[in-house]
Amino acid sequence: MDVSFKQVNFHYEAVGQDKIVGLNDVTFEIPANQTVAVIGETGSGKSTLVQHLNGLLVPTSGEVTVGGFKVSAKKKQRASVKRDIGYLFQYPEDQLFADTVKEEIGYSLQWLGLPSVEIDKRINHVMDETGLDKELQSRSPFHLSGGQQRRVAIASVLILRPKLLILDEPGAGLDPVSRIEMMDLFMKYKQTNQASIWMVSHSMEDVAGYADYCIHMHEGTVREVGKVESILTQSNLILPQAMQFAKDLRPDQQPPFLRSTQALVDWITTDFMSKSNE
Repeated sequence: MDVSFKQVNFHYEAVGQDKIVGLNDVTFEIPANQTVAVIGETGSGKSTLVQHLNGLLVPTSGEVTVGGFKVSAKKKQRASVKRDIGYLFQYPEDQLFADTVKEEIGYSLQWLGLPSVEIDKRINHVMDETGLDKELQSRSPFHLSGGQQRRVAIASVLILRPKLLILDEPGAGLDPVSRIEMMDLFMKYKQTNQASIWMVSHSMEDVAGYADYCIHMHEGTVREVGKVESILTQSNLILPQAMQFAKDLRPDQQPPFLRSTQALVDWITTDFMSKSNE
C-alpha cells in the first residue's frame, strides 16, 4: 500500500500544560510493496508517525493517505484502512489473551463471522507460515516458550493477510539467530503477499539488511527520507557494523552500502583482487 503524508501536524493533549508536539509539518510519499525503516532517537516521533498509518492517531492538521484511503477521525473511514493493516507492537506476546492457541490465532476471523471450516483452513496455513507445530492448537499460549508465544501473536495478525504490516522494534528481546529468523519470516510474507512493511527500529543492522526506504525522524520532523542506500552512505547516522568496518578499513573514502557481513567480505575480496591485478 502506498503512503502519503502531506503537511501533517499532530499534537498530544497534556493536562495542565501546553500541547506536546508529536509531528511537525511532515510531508513525504512512499510507494507500495516496500520495506520502510523508521529510525531516530528515543522520542523523535517514530511511533507517533506509524500510528497514523492505521488510524490509531489522526492528524491535528494535514492529510495521511494509505492505499488510496484518507485516514481521518471518522470511524467508518478508519475502519476501511484498518482492515488491510496489521500492527505488531514491540512485545506482541504481551497481547495474548485466549485459552488456546487455536482461539488466539483465529479470534479475529471468528469476530468477522467466517465459517469454522474456513477459519480452520486459515489457522493451519498461518501456523505453517510462522513455523508453529499444529499440535500446539489445543495448548494454552501462556504455557509456550517465549519464541512460540511471539509466533502465535504474529500468526494472529498475519491470518488477516494485511497489505501493510507495521512492526514496532521487531527484534526486541530476541537473540541474533531468532531475530534473523523472524525478519526472514516477515520478508517472505511481504514477497508472497505483495505487501508493504514499515518497521520502527533502532537496529541499523536490520535497516541495512532489510529496508528499501528509510525515514529519519528528529524531534517530530522528518530529517531525511529516501532510499536506504542513499541515507546510509550520505548521512551522519551511526553506521551498521559492516559499513563501519569498511569505513575504518578505508578511512580515505566513503564507505559503500553493505547490507550484510557477507557483502563486506565480497567487497574486501573484490577490492583485494583488483589491487592484486594492478
